[in-house]
Amino acid sequence: MKIMTQDNHSMYVHRWMPTNEKPKALLMIAHGVAEHGKRYSDFAKFLNEKGYAVFAPDHRGHGLSLSPQDTQGFFDSNEGWEKTRGDLLSLVEILQDEYKETPLFILGHSMGSFLVRDLISRVKSPLQGVILSGTSYYSKIFVKVLKLLARREVKIKGERGPSYLLHKMSLGNFNKKFEPADSDNAWLSRDEKQVQLYDGDPLCGFVCTAGYWRDLATGFGNIIDKQNIAKIPSDLPILLYSGDEDPMFKGVTKIYHMYNRMGLNVRLQTNPQGRHESLNEINKEEVYNIFYEFFQSTFN
Repeated sequence: MKIMTQDNHSMYVHRWMPTNEKPKALLMIAHGVAEHGKRYSDFAKFLNEKGYAVFAPDHRGHGLSLSPQDTQGFFDSNEGWEKTRGDLLSLVEILQDEYKETPLFILGHSMGSFLVRDLISRVKSPLQGVILSGTSYYSKIFVKVLKLLARREVKIKGERGPSYLLHKMSLGNFNKKFEPADSDNAWLSRDEKQVQLYDGDPLCGFVCTAGYWRDLATGFGNIIDKQNIAKIPSDLPILLYSGDEDPMFKGVTKIYHMYNRMGLNVRLQTNPQGRHESLNEINKEEVYNIFYEFFQSTFN
């Protein structure tokens, strides 16, 4: 289905509905960079069997939200991060209005986790719980450097030009600890089939634009701002989940300690030997159940 967001952007939303007439709960999934919402189909169908309805929007510049005039891996020329976050807020409000009094959970993976961390400081109606998968921490110095590099890349490449430099400095480095490997994306999962599916998907694995990195730097600044973190409801259950072989793993513990110090209802759980995409790991059924048990625990 498609929805119109706050600035009249047409966003495609993948939807999986349970067989029962009224869902017991709702889950909105915010996917990572250079992928799309349909990749969460297996987990969504697992939750359908539990009575949950699942909605996974494709972000701007991604998946089926990409229109002929859009550029893959590009948010917007003006306040791209804010608009992409606003797209998710629009869907939250639509779901809460359509399914009144039905609990709503949010799962954010990787880049989607950064959007969700920003989003939960701004949602007006209560959420039932949040899972942040494959998230990380970036310092103020890192954010400042990224902003400078992104601005330089925008000047050189144009905001819609692919930034091979920033790709290589970030995602391009993640595979080093797993080399030699058959794929540059082996860091995503130990499941070679899942990596092959990612590699063969034309909607995955692209190099993002200079403008994307500019916008991501804005997002990083937002989510480490303690004034923004203080706006997150202290009673909102938050699960940080990460494979301990995820190249981004070190930052997860920093997020946990920061949230804990600020009085948030947060817990950290790891997937031993797991890589970046826990929902596509060789033990994904175990992860499915861990996430479902977290959802169910919030009702107690």
